[in-house]
Amino acid sequence: MLSDKKKMEISLVCHATVGNMMATMSNPKYRGANFTWERFPEMMAEHCKTQVFMSVPMTERLQKHCLEHAEQTGREIAGSWVKTMTE
Repeated sequence: MLSDKKKMEISLVCHATVGNMMATMSNPKYRGANFTWERFPEMMAEHCKTQVFMSVPMTERLQKHCLEHAEQTGREIAGSWVKTMTE
């Protein structure tokens, strides 16, 4: 089980990651030919998992939980922002 503090650390990294990628992908010249906003939440789920693995200190025992939380949080943030952007 993750502490509230650890969840907040993960959330902070995920918000920064999604925000950076959202700003980058808002410029069409930085998108690849296969990019779609529909796939963006899944892209961010994986990207957040990687960023959290590299930047959030975690014990081996909590690693699986931290990465699952990062994946879910990244997907939710990106999905919410894409929905807001496309409404």
